[in-house]
Amino acid sequence: MISIEALQFQYPRSEFAIQISALSLSAGERLAIVGPSGSGKTTLLKLIAGIERPARGRLNICGQDVGAMNDQQRRRFRISQIGFVFQKFELVDYLNVRDNIAMPFLINRSLKLTPEVKDRIGVLAETMAITELLKRHPDKLSQGEKQRVAICRSLITSPPLILADEPTGNLDPANKQIILELFFEQLSHGDRGLVVVTHDMSVAQRCDRVIDFSTFDSTK
Repeated sequence: MISIEALQFQYPRSEFAIQISALSLSAGERLAIVGPSGSGKTTLLKLIAGIERPARGRLNICGQDVGAMNDQQRRRFRISQIGFVFQKFELVDYLNVRDNIAMPFLINRSLKLTPEVKDRIGVLAETMAITELLKRHPDKLSQGEKQRVAICRSLITSPPLILADEPTGNLDPANKQIILELFFEQLSHGDRGLVVVTHDMSVAQRCDRVIDFSTFDSTK
């Protein structure tokens, strides 16, 4: 599902750099990435998703060479193959919750917003206890509610790969456990791979493998 070899990346006009000699993820595997802020964890998620492009190396994701794609190809690939839970949610203010969950179908014409998809929006919203929020806009939501919407959006296309950047970081302890159970229960359907960046060891302990990015084969 993920195969990275000899990857090198550096932001323009910055000393920050990542080097990874090898990293892999099998179908159905859950990988947690921990480590201090600024160590490159979020950047790695963006490279896997094709948001950023490596300077060198092989980046094979879901059987495709993402590093060789142009911007448009990477965008199409990301929408169809990856569910991304962004740390800052990336919700669209002028759209209501229902349309934010349906966002992949609104921006990619190859994905059809069928009655089945609309039903799935309702099911995910009910599962995440946000049914009563579907007509609201993001500015009327709490941080925890926004987090639930972002998780629903990441799952709406039933993507084979989920990338989650601090998926419980904005939740209080009680809601964190509820959402964590719901999130992992949804991931149990099919062979979905998960890469989660977290500072929360209760999240990391739910994964099959944990990588500490401060000691991993990367450099800052």
